[in-house]
Amino acid sequence: MPKPGTLYLPSYTNLRRHPKVRRLAKALNVSIPTAIGHLHCLWWYAVESAQDGDLSRVTVEDIALAAEWDEDADTFLAAIQRAGFMDDLRIHDWDDYAGAFLSKRERDRENALIRQHRHRAKAQSVTRESRVSHGMSRDVTRMSRPVTDNKEEIREEEKKREETNTTPVPISLSNVSTDEPTTDFNEWWSQYPRKENKKKAAEVWRTLSDEDRAAAMDRLPLFLPRYLSDDPQFTPLPTTWLNGRRWEDQPLPPKSSRVTNGRVDFLAKAEESEHIIEGSWR
Repeated sequence: MPKPGTLYLPSYTNLRRHPKVRRLAKALNVSIPTAIGHLHCLWWYAVESAQDGDLSRVTVEDIALAAEWDEDADTFLAAIQRAGFMDDLRIHDWDDYAGAFLSKRERDRENALIRQHRHRAKAQSVTRESRVSHGMSRDVTRMSRPVTDNKEEIREEEKKREETNTTPVPISLSNVSTDEPTTDFNEWWSQYPRKENKKKAAEVWRTLSDEDRAAAMDRLPLFLPRYLSDDPQFTPLPTTWLNGRRWEDQPLPPKSSRVTNGRVDFLAKAEESEHIIEGSWR
């Protein structure tokens, strides 16, 4: 059982039989269990330090160290790209593999903040009303009720305080309307080539500062030549692009001219020589 706060990822039992793992083990000249170990070390690093799956912000040597590979870093990167576990410098299918876990972790964090905010707001309101009622002839029986964890009772209590207008109550996070996308988001969305989960992307957009929104709008066209010349599945999800502040990255050239450290794209070269095996690598 992992300790509280420990990050983890699911590990699928069919991984040891997957052809990609066998290709990686052969390319690195290691056993299959050893290859699986290096993969897990790399994935664990990503979930802690590169949650969008993009490793372009670190060096090749850092990638090898993250995977606990202590031999030639270029050899490891070439092998893992050729095997199909990385698309250029991005972990293959990372959004599908780790996205659900990371989204749940974020939802749990947000729910915890909401509960904490409501508890603090209720405690502050009780304290203020107690001070106001001190020395005055007013009925404070309602305020003497114990604090409850029932969400319906909390909402009813907040509604009554608003109706009686006794004292200001901090606005609950759940009362803020965030359903309608903003005009600037709609403009950004119309230009972004991958149209998936617009509602979630709009929620992320609302968390950005005005300066970040302007930067995202201004720099997006610099990334479009690469995205439009590549396979659509390699274009980051809108939420990934925004959460990862991808507008701050260095834009890549169109796919036809992509060269990495003097080497051609290994994944493209592999696709020319063999069929991509259908199914997930997980």
